[in-house]
Amino acid sequence: MSPHWRLTPGIIVLAFAACFSIEAQIVNGSFEDDPWPATGFPGAMTGWTGGIQLGQPRGTPLVSRPAGPFGGNILVPAATPIGAQGNCSAGIWPDHPNYTSHTMFQKVTLQPGRAYELTYWAQSMNIVRAFAVLRARVLDESGTSLAESTDTPVLGGGGTTGFHSYTLYVPPIPGTGVATIEFSNLSTNPDTEAAVDAVSIVPVPRQSPPELDLPVRSGNTWVLAWSDSIPVHTPQTAPTPNGPWTDVPMGSLRVVDGKRLVDLPPNSAATTLYVRTVAP
Repeated sequence: MSPHWRLTPGIIVLAFAACFSIEAQIVNGSFEDDPWPATGFPGAMTGWTGGIQLGQPRGTPLVSRPAGPFGGNILVPAATPIGAQGNCSAGIWPDHPNYTSHTMFQKVTLQPGRAYELTYWAQSMNIVRAFAVLRARVLDESGTSLAESTDTPVLGGGGTTGFHSYTLYVPPIPGTGVATIEFSNLSTNPDTEAAVDAVSIVPVPRQSPPELDLPVRSGNTWVLAWSDSIPVHTPQTAPTPNGPWTDVPMGSLRVVDGKRLVDLPPNSAATTLYVRTVAP
């Protein structure tokens, strides 16, 4: 949100609004943090419903490490630094009668009104060279899809070498900020398995507030000007600092010398008018 101006016959007051952020946490996005032996059904993953753990979690007697300076796929004791972090990802079975679930998910609490990016690694895993169809979705509290992407991950190999990175933009979260991160394997081929790793969701950096010029009168109209390099901020007006705030109609919007200009709607009954710009 930008500073906002108060327009009166002879007084202008400048005020500022503070913003607070909440960092979101995905439980066990690396799929390593599980006990050994596994609790519940074999391969159950902490923090997630559905899916199955692939590889060996931290704490196992021996952990297989991918290729590195000491060779590939070697077993090392989990108690040593090279094996302490495990070597895991999540497997998602296809949408086929042979399997009871082809989806895994967990709920997270995000900051309402804030946009996010969901990032993850993925690969297809099988020996018949068939590709998984991986759908990533972020759902709001009511189960409505806010963002989704359907990918066909490449056939992968051992360790991190077979994974490719994916990013999904999530628009501002409505309501209380509760959302569900969901991955589904939509393939109907029983030989296709999707592997997912390194799942995280982070806030999209906010756009810096634009430089808001002092509104100027043009005849019977006030003209608002601001320097916004990306047209994401929306001007609003209100009769008091507490609102109600109303978006300014953008029909008069024009760009002059790199600034965006818009005419404020006339309101002869108002003796005071507050103006601000807001970002989504």
